[in-house]
Amino acid sequence: MMRRATVAAALVLGTMAALPTVTATADDTDYSDARYAAATTVAVEGELVQVVSDDFESHTASHDYTLSIDDGPTIAVSLDDDVPAGEFTGEVVVDPTVARQNGLARGSAVDGDSPRGTSTLEALSETDEPVPVASASVAPIAPASAGPRAHRAYVAYMNKATPPAGAVENALSYWRTEAGGSITSFPISAQADFTSTAAGCGMATSASAAQAWTEAAAQFPGVSFDQSTSNHLIVMVPASCAYTGLGTLGTLGLASGGKTLVTSSAGVSAQTGVHELGHNFGLDHANQADRADGEYDDLYSPMGLGISGANPAFTSPALGTLYRHELDLTTSQEVVAVDPGAPRTFGLAARGSSTGVRGLLVTDPTDGEEYSIDWRPRTDRDEGAFYGTGYRIGGLPTYSTGVVIERQDGRGATFLETRQDGDTTYGSFGPGTTFDPSPGLSVTVTGITGSAAIVTVTFPQYVAPDPELPSFTGVPMVDETLWADPGEWPDGTDDFTYAWMLDGVESEGVADMFQVPPSAVGQQLRLDVTATPPGHTEAITRSSVARTVQPGTFSPGRITVGGVLAVGRTLTATATGWTSDTRLDHAWFVGSTRVGTGRTVVLPPSARGHAVVLRVTPVRTGYTSEPVTVTTRAVAAGSLSSTTPRVSGQAKVGRTLSAVPGTWSPRGVRLTYQWFANGRAIAKATGSRLTLTSSTVGKPISVRVTGTLTGYTTASRFSARTVRVVR
Repeated sequence: MMRRATVAAALVLGTMAALPTVTATADDTDYSDARYAAATTVAVEGELVQVVSDDFESHTASHDYTLSIDDGPTIAVSLDDDVPAGEFTGEVVVDPTVARQNGLARGSAVDGDSPRGTSTLEALSETDEPVPVASASVAPIAPASAGPRAHRAYVAYMNKATPPAGAVENALSYWRTEAGGSITSFPISAQADFTSTAAGCGMATSASAAQAWTEAAAQFPGVSFDQSTSNHLIVMVPASCAYTGLGTLGTLGLASGGKTLVTSSAGVSAQTGVHELGHNFGLDHANQADRADGEYDDLYSPMGLGISGANPAFTSPALGTLYRHELDLTTSQEVVAVDPGAPRTFGLAARGSSTGVRGLLVTDPTDGEEYSIDWRPRTDRDEGAFYGTGYRIGGLPTYSTGVVIERQDGRGATFLETRQDGDTTYGSFGPGTTFDPSPGLSVTVTGITGSAAIVTVTFPQYVAPDPELPSFTGVPMVDETLWADPGEWPDGTDDFTYAWMLDGVESEGVADMFQVPPSAVGQQLRLDVTATPPGHTEAITRSSVARTVQPGTFSPGRITVGGVLAVGRTLTATATGWTSDTRLDHAWFVGSTRVGTGRTVVLPPSARGHAVVLRVTPVRTGYTSEPVTVTTRAVAAGSLSSTTPRVSGQAKVGRTLSAVPGTWSPRGVRLTYQWFANGRAIAKATGSRLTLTSSTVGKPISVRVTGTLTGYTTASRFSARTVRVVR
């Protein structure tokens, strides 16, 4: 969909609970969850894909999994998100109720192709929650053929959805244009109407998406929507649906097929279609840098927000340099890779144009971050985009025309670098402005003409190498491995000795290799090389140029959130991808209010109707901490729990009956009462006690107990009826 992640296997509480194990090899990834060793399972084969669910209005997204079973339905599954998408062979867990309904013995394993296996899988495809995976082996998906591909769209209209005229065709045309010859054609091959009962039009949960896709795919018998087919199942949902879009995340680039759910809302239908197809091709979200809630907030990208409110509707901007590079669409004539060296000045053509140098790729030598530089004047393919219109969106930057700088995070997402001018945040850089993310990189917009943006890239710490001096390759930052180059020596010189110096003091190194320790941050690192050239009686020591050691940067770890999004329920955070010596500080927020710390949080009443944001800050000696955020969907009302009330007392005129309300939880529930005679409410009988009058003779009495609590859905429970009242 149009960020960030709620994919996790639910944790089993208790001292003996164990997390799933994930073992990756060159050929596949093996997954095993010992918690389900004795569970009833179904053996299946199919295609495992990640699903990205988008809600533009709340700036929230989730990453979940679905499994398209060969010759069977699509089901939502839960497993550790260290497992990549791919060809799945394994066993999924059957809920005890589903197992009983399909005649499966407890703890048994059944083949998914058998009659009982088939009926069980159909039942699992209609469940409300993802199905756990007991064990699996996942292999990479190989494309059917290399080179340019013809893609096909199969469009299913859910519950009489009526998208704007041309919305689907415009989305397909966008990708034909942006992909150049890599997509040779992208027609609508077939269309169909269907009725669905999937919750939230298929976008409430990954389970509801799986149900909607199974229903829609049934309209196109014999058509596979596996990635390698380059077929796309596009489900158009009614404009009245609460969510915006959802798509499977491809792994084959522009060769990928996939599945999407797309709103029919007039303002954003085509933009959403472009965005979700981008997920099919493997692209993640375009976000705003340095902002915890910046999901989708790069509005210079089709992978950012879709914006409504214009007539005609806004169109998606051209694909930027980072995404084009990721999809192997760039050439040296279109994009220049700028290596560290002397300052260089470039004239950039508009990103939406078709000729000239339209982008730069620059790697910061200080920390290894990769940036793209594009000029966005809102011309050519960008002419109908939102940016540059002068419209403002509360809380977001001003998206003016100018030079746009984006950073990639290594996982397919990009981040818009902004600049501050007084109280205003801008998404682009204009003439005379500079982007300098570190001491080692500076990008200055020196001017903008009618046909080009003039950009100068400078590496302030760059020193032209002296071939005679030693040097080292690699970035001098914590935990990086550096390799020595002794420089040029007289012929016949050998037996070099290397000394790695930190602030003039020799540090441990292994000959010509050195791993930078955490304690070195801020120190000057120098390489001394000693040797005795032929004809010399004494050794000579030469030194490299000293460079400042930078803090390490965390490789992208993942935080996933598991649990039920309802008041009173517990959410649990699971971290993967960080080293064992990294401390993770957790903070849970509803709006700007912190509601918990630690790995778990019980959702308070104030969370109802709001997204919950988890901010996890990794802390490790020698490293720069960059918080990772996860944003959930809106929290639902909690459910009150109670036992059945009963009536105490003798059903006789003149006697008093008492309501025994049962046990209600959580604490603090407010109880109210209504008494009934023969199923009809007794006027003004709203207390916990009822004195019987002659009007109740011959009628059985019952009581309804209603519980209310802030943040929870009001619940009512009825007692059993008494015997008929006697005189």
